[in-house]
Amino acid sequence: MSEENKYSEDEILKDFRENIEHKIIEDQLEYYWIRLYAKEEYDLEQGTIVQMSHLPSGEKLDLMFTNYDKVGKTGDQSEELEEYETEIDKKVLCLLVNISDVHKRDDVNYIRTLFRKSRYYEERLLKRKELVFSTEYENFSDNFKEDKEEKQKESTVIEYYDVMF
Repeated sequence: MSEENKYSEDEILKDFRENIEHKIIEDQLEYYWIRLYAKEEYDLEQGTIVQMSHLPSGEKLDLMFTNYDKVGKTGDQSEELEEYETEIDKKVLCLLVNISDVHKRDDVNYIRTLFRKSRYYEERLLKRKELVFSTEYENFSDNFKEDKEEKQKESTVIEYYDVMF
């Protein structure tokens, strides 16, 4: 006769949990797009950092300019494109935000509530003059400039009429 080993479910789970090894190879990056509808055209290069500042709270978040929107493109178009439009609308800026910055940073508590994809999202009434978008430097390499006055000369405040989070 064979002897039956009787293990409880808790013992099996405990043994299983104790022998699990895990290693995080690299953090997963997740980005979210926002659109900024400017009052005038701006000539920005791909990779330009745009800083979003909420003046009452003093919070700041860096966004990256990636491209301009296409003319005539709307969100309710079907997935099938009949004609590809190459003309760009320089008044609509497409900006990229690292969503892990929004979730993990403690210094952007108000700004994180503006993003629809954020777990902290809340419907907010926001005054346009309280949220400022500006370019502080032209590209990633300019981020390391030591002369702050030179940075200020390059700074441009983007006048806008709407932002789509």
